[in-house]
Amino acid sequence: MIWFQGISDPARHADSMVFSGVILDISERKAASAALLEEAEKYRTLVDHSQDAVLIVQDGKLVFVNSTLLTMLGYGTTGIIGHPLGEIVAPEDRILVTRRNEDRVNGLDVPEFYEFSLLHADGKTRIRIMADVGVATYRGRPAVIGTLHNITCELQREADLKKSEQKYRELAELLPQMVFEMDPRMKITYANRHALKMLGMTPADVENGINAIDYIDPAQRPSVMEGVKKLLSGEPYDPPEYTAIRKDGSRFPALIYAAPIVEDGALAGFRGVIVDISTWKAATAARQESEERYRSLAEAARDIIYIIDKNDTVLYVNSYGLQVLDKTAEEVTGRPRSALFSGESSARMYQTLQRVFTTGTPLRIESRIPLPKGESWQDTHFVPLKGQDGTFNAVLAISRDITQLKRAEMALKRSNEKLNLLNSITRHDVANQLTILNGYIQLAMMKEPGSGIGDFLKKIQNACDTIHRQILFTRAYQDLGIKAPDWFRLDRVFEKTRPPGVTFTVASCGYEIYADPMLEKVFFNLFDNAIRHGGHVTSILVRCEMNGDELKIIVEDDGVGIPLDEKQKIFTKGFGKNTGYGLFLVREILAITNMAIHETGKHGRGARFEISVPKGGYRGAAQPGDGVPLHE
Repeated sequence: MIWFQGISDPARHADSMVFSGVILDISERKAASAALLEEAEKYRTLVDHSQDAVLIVQDGKLVFVNSTLLTMLGYGTTGIIGHPLGEIVAPEDRILVTRRNEDRVNGLDVPEFYEFSLLHADGKTRIRIMADVGVATYRGRPAVIGTLHNITCELQREADLKKSEQKYRELAELLPQMVFEMDPRMKITYANRHALKMLGMTPADVENGINAIDYIDPAQRPSVMEGVKKLLSGEPYDPPEYTAIRKDGSRFPALIYAAPIVEDGALAGFRGVIVDISTWKAATAARQESEERYRSLAEAARDIIYIIDKNDTVLYVNSYGLQVLDKTAEEVTGRPRSALFSGESSARMYQTLQRVFTTGTPLRIESRIPLPKGESWQDTHFVPLKGQDGTFNAVLAISRDITQLKRAEMALKRSNEKLNLLNSITRHDVANQLTILNGYIQLAMMKEPGSGIGDFLKKIQNACDTIHRQILFTRAYQDLGIKAPDWFRLDRVFEKTRPPGVTFTVASCGYEIYADPMLEKVFFNLFDNAIRHGGHVTSILVRCEMNGDELKIIVEDDGVGIPLDEKQKIFTKGFGKNTGYGLFLVREILAITNMAIHETGKHGRGARFEISVPKGGYRGAAQPGDGVPLHE
């Protein structure tokens, strides 16, 4: 089989139409054409599957683009063929690219490689490319053919890398530690500001060349080199303390943490941190000195001082405590608390210790403790101690012997009881005599004595009444301060002393105050005084408010009030219309626990009494079981 091409012309021969012509054998030409088509198809396939974009520009228009460029720009298969080159170039680079294309076709010398940005089909996104452009012939005419390599990701990676490096540098400059980098020969290539300042160096010193080993005590340099070998070999390495030398020759203790820098499998240098431990060492020395000082104080104290941890184990007992308990340090240290105390007192102490651990609040108790020399009254302060993790892990107890004080207290109590009994008997006898005297006065008045005698009898009657009121006051005053102060809920006190016949309101008084047990008499007298002397009082308001560290308890009524010249006199003994002891007794009861009272109302607008409770003398009203024991 051969390929041929026939060329013929028609002609008339006699009556017939005949053809004459030439037959040419074109088998070789067809074979060459097929080979050319096959080669062309190979190159088209190669171009279409290239990772780089390929384009041909002729007469300023796109006449060929591969699929990579269409995908890169987001166009369809033929969306840009025949369009001007400028349509796919970002506006900011359009003039540059168009001009260079024209100059290249005109034979001018222009760069073959250069960067510019393509414009995506969305009209916004820029794609940065590196172009490799040259002149060629396309379909018999001059054209520009080029490959476009997308460098957007590469540029982004470079930008991210620079940004990351910038963050690292900024962070290193901000750190309060000395940060450094050095090459394999230990020549410093970078030092942050803090390092330059601490070592007394300048950036120029780093540029001129500094060997890190020169800034270490010469005696320790072999240790540094040994540490470098361990770092490079991957051996476990705990950096020792070094003595660093500043440029001016001064020295400071430091810890050096370093790591090798490996690039392409080879050692490129070291980077690390130098920690100045001068402050830490000074603080450690000061703490040791402080601990030694306090230990000396504890050992010299004439109190039992001991420390119990959360496991109820004895950590420490001072010498005096060991002497009183008749124990040795070996017998109690590291052993259960029962090695110190046992029996009922130990159980009570355990409850107190758990309360201190739970609340983190110091407690003070008075208790009887059995000791080798006999039972002793001890006043013990329990103080929580924090560990390094910030939690309470031990309790410090300081116990003072108050046996003699307790004996004196009980003796005084018995003496007071005897005096009170004597006073009661005396008051009773005087009261009986007053009753007899009043009876005789009444009998004498029934005899209708003359005016002179009658006046005398009335004066005697008034004197008897005064003596009777004074006796009543002595009975109340006798109980003042006899019982120990305690915590009292204000709402319960007001409920017990609520005055009848008036509107009584209590606001914002959810507190407990530390006061004498005669506290109820304070408010009873205030309310009674308002009703008796306020002049048609219809309402009484009691409220509480904070004033700095103090709690103010305010009692107000809508009566006539108290004149300015009497505001201080009303609290003096004997001033008033009746016994003159009511407000005097109020002030005395409050003063026992350092409370004060003042009248601050305006005359004509009602009385206003302010009771000031000092810091530590009030707290939020406790729920059942919340009370803090003062004595045991």
